[in-house]
Amino acid sequence: MNIAIIGTGAFSLSMLNNLNAESVRIWTHSNDIALEFKKTKKFDSIIKGVKAPKDTIVSTDYAEVLENANIVFLMTASKYIVDVATSIKPYLNKKTIVFVGTKGLLEGGVLIHDGIRKILPTKKILYISGPNYSADLIKGNPIGINIAGDLDVLKSVSTIFNNNVYIDYTEDIDGILLCGAMKNVFAIGSGILDGLKYGQSTKYFYITRLTFEMRKIIHSLGGYRESMYSLAGLGDLMLTCSMKESRNYTFGKELGSKKIKDVKKYIEKNTTEGYFALACLNELVNSKKVQYKILNSIYRIVYENEDPNILVDALLKK
Repeated sequence: MNIAIIGTGAFSLSMLNNLNAESVRIWTHSNDIALEFKKTKKFDSIIKGVKAPKDTIVSTDYAEVLENANIVFLMTASKYIVDVATSIKPYLNKKTIVFVGTKGLLEGGVLIHDGIRKILPTKKILYISGPNYSADLIKGNPIGINIAGDLDVLKSVSTIFNNNVYIDYTEDIDGILLCGAMKNVFAIGSGILDGLKYGQSTKYFYITRLTFEMRKIIHSLGGYRESMYSLAGLGDLMLTCSMKESRNYTFGKELGSKKIKDVKKYIEKNTTEGYFALACLNELVNSKKVQYKILNSIYRIVYENEDPNILVDALLKK
């Protein structure tokens, strides 16, 4: 199998340690990263401990990376994925299998699946999600992932992952993608509560209330309610809401402690997926003319500069 990885974020690079691959070609937007790997065979400027196969090539040239690739991992940030999918389209065909590890929503509240399936020439698209922290992937810790898509396609390539990876299959693409977007949004709320100096009891009260709200959102937008309790749902939600290394959590904590004076300037300097997903998700649920208390309160804090304490008010309302 000829494997290509599009993107050199910490998550995509840490996946290298969990693949059965003798050679991989990796696309990066950065000449510096390509040069670093050429000289050192490492990616230490991004994440340490990556075990790249011996014949790995890193390039800024799509044609070089995607030549003869029959499995492609598309791992870019959500705000770039449409442009990247458009760029790689000429190098794929209907037999290419694409794993998408991007979490979030597209502008206008469009699910990633609905956006890229109209661009890519293949229908063999699988979506990866779950509670996977890059530092744990690098160490080769046992992990679990949801893969959403066609089961027959997954079966044909499931051996690409090593024995440390537990795969839980689901056909609920919409539900899994919504979970991936929402966990980033609600990690902001978790950070807000910590910024307000509330303790662990409040945090887990918050997470428990979220499970009910997320189930309703998933169902209203066409997904399966049960996906809330999947690795991509409850698993990733608990990890992201509890992980202080999360940029979404950090953003929320800064908001809760009122250290951020200008949200837009903060976001320009600090990539925060949840910030963009929040606007898209709010637009998406509003199109259904349904209000969700916790989601709405976070939106008002982030985009309308309201007092962070309104999140607590939302939690206490029945």
